[in-house]
Amino acid sequence: MSKIQKQKKEKFIDNSGNKNPEPKKYKRKNRYPYRLYIPENLDIDEGLMEVLDRSSYHRDNFIYIAHLIVSIPARLKDYDFERNYGFTPIDKKILSRRIHNYRDHINILVTNDIIEEGTSYMPGYYSRGLKFTPKYRKKVKGIYITKNTLIKSITETTNHRDIEAEAKLWYLKQWFNENLRIDIEMTEKFLEIDKELSWAKIAKERSKKRISKKQISIEEIVNMGYNMKFIVADKINHRNNLSLTVDKTSGRFHSPLTQLKSGLRKYVSYDNKKLLGIDIVNSQPLLVSIVLDFENFKKNEIYKIIAQYNTNHHELNDMDKLSNYNNSTSTMLVNLLKKCSKKKDVQHFKKAVADGIFYEFFGALLMQKDLLPLEIVNSPKEIRAFAKKAVFTAFFSKVNDGKWNKYVMAFAKCFPTVTRIFNLIKQGKDAHNTLACLLQRFESNLVLHEVCGEINNKYPQIPIFTVHDSIVTTEGNEQIVEETFRKHLQLKLGVNPQLKTEEW
Repeated sequence: MSKIQKQKKEKFIDNSGNKNPEPKKYKRKNRYPYRLYIPENLDIDEGLMEVLDRSSYHRDNFIYIAHLIVSIPARLKDYDFERNYGFTPIDKKILSRRIHNYRDHINILVTNDIIEEGTSYMPGYYSRGLKFTPKYRKKVKGIYITKNTLIKSITETTNHRDIEAEAKLWYLKQWFNENLRIDIEMTEKFLEIDKELSWAKIAKERSKKRISKKQISIEEIVNMGYNMKFIVADKINHRNNLSLTVDKTSGRFHSPLTQLKSGLRKYVSYDNKKLLGIDIVNSQPLLVSIVLDFENFKKNEIYKIIAQYNTNHHELNDMDKLSNYNNSTSTMLVNLLKKCSKKKDVQHFKKAVADGIFYEFFGALLMQKDLLPLEIVNSPKEIRAFAKKAVFTAFFSKVNDGKWNKYVMAFAKCFPTVTRIFNLIKQGKDAHNTLACLLQRFESNLVLHEVCGEINNKYPQIPIFTVHDSIVTTEGNEQIVEETFRKHLQLKLGVNPQLKTEEW
């Protein structure tokens, strides 16, 4: 036995976290029961399994397939449930690794009128979707699986995960323990009301449109919305299937708290104490100012992050050699950054951000330049909403969208130099997401590793959670978190940021 194997065996722990009393004797690691979600009226054990040969089919495989149908839509960023007629795209390659005869399982579920399978591939997913038959388009319930190999495959997958970063963030993961609770009874009452409001909203929207024969029912849409929100809350309630992961692309830390509907946050507590979130006012405009100052661009090595996400900027990996590439996009970007601080639109942008009034300032600028739709000019709320949408669209759209998109065009007319910098960063084929990835990486390094890392080192007794650019703690600790947060933002950006503390 090698030295490494011996060390691993000696460190073997049981399901309760206790060191194995007999480390020299090998024991198979039994993973704890794992909680999945299926329709509340679907009975796998006394229904489906009674008519099958249990030696050929494991009940957990059927539960897992049913779980995917209700859980995947919550994880897909741009998934349109109604446009896809209620079908859920499931990657059959991944499914085959976990259930080798998955096709037989799907066929059995179809034959028993539990699910339907699409007849054609879903646009953009290279998959024929699955959905439940009308009988099972209901609320979901939690159910445990115990199949060791299946649980291992689900929990130990490394796809799109930064395992090294997850290990470093143990000080965030440790607070997802028995003291973190959600009032599940109040959650369910809230979701029932939310369901009724969603029903009324969809019905109102549909009354203005032509009825399509293929469109799915309102009940199906609101039930799916209910289930997506309930599953996240139920994970917190049972502290099972928490999926505490770090995204390899952005470096962001994902947890049930990052997925929880904002209206449900008031029902979450830690050690029976209220939670408070410390947020950056106009967060995205503030963070993007890191690319509007050449000294900060260099000091924080933003050029390396850009080169990481955009191969068109590979020259930025070595700033000293940029003079050898006189006509490159990277050289043009650096030259523009060196003189951008003198540009009035950049100065106005940075001042409004530092003052915490960016969307209001931008809205007034749009009004002054007659760039607002006439129907909203008398509504401050709608003006701010238009300004905010224009900002996010300008930040994250494709470079050529500025030729036709009204939001990007409005932003460019108010902030021409800022727009030019953004376009240079996003220059190149399939590189329009460079700025978004850059901001997320900068944010995650700052919030997760620097701010939360320092809080843990100095105040290890303070519970801390994160929701991307927001840091959450228990009532009474907010001042320490805010001061630490402010200090790091000042060091990075050179401005005194506006922060706000809100009750969850």
